[in-house]
Formats: sequence, C-alpha cells, structure tokens
Amino acid sequence: MTTTVRLYAERRSWPVDGIEVRASRQPPSGRITHIDTELILGGPLDADQLKRLHDIASRCPVTQTLAATVAFTHH
Repeated sequence: MTTTVRLYAERRSWPVDGIEVRASRQPPSGRITHIDTELILGGPLDADQLKRLHDIASRCPVTQTLAATVAFTHH
C-alpha cells in the first residue's frame, strides 16, 4: 500500500513527507476475516490530494488480492 501511494504521489510531484499504515485484524488469532487499515500521510497536502491518495491506497494490488477473501475497512 505504501509503495503504491508513494509512486502515485511522486508521479504528480505531491509533497508527501511520510507514509504510515496501521493495520489490525479480526479475529486476533486464527483465520483473518477482516483487516482495518489507517493511512497516515505527512506533508502539506490539500484535502483533494489526501482524498485521492486514500482512494489510491484502497486500489493497491496487494489489497485487491487480499480483498477477494478478507473484508477491508480503510480510514
């Protein structure tokens, strides 16, 4: 997810100073049925840029692959 977001921002020369993803899973052990992610972006980004980068994060190829069997929530 971070690579996808960083590449997108770099191609547009958007000022992203840092990217952090916090993830938690449900249930805490056993087969994962849900992953909750929080994308934290650093830098002087405007509201439209932030919204677009969050959208791009949800389209990450790894996320898309996992989403076939696990529910995702993005914040």
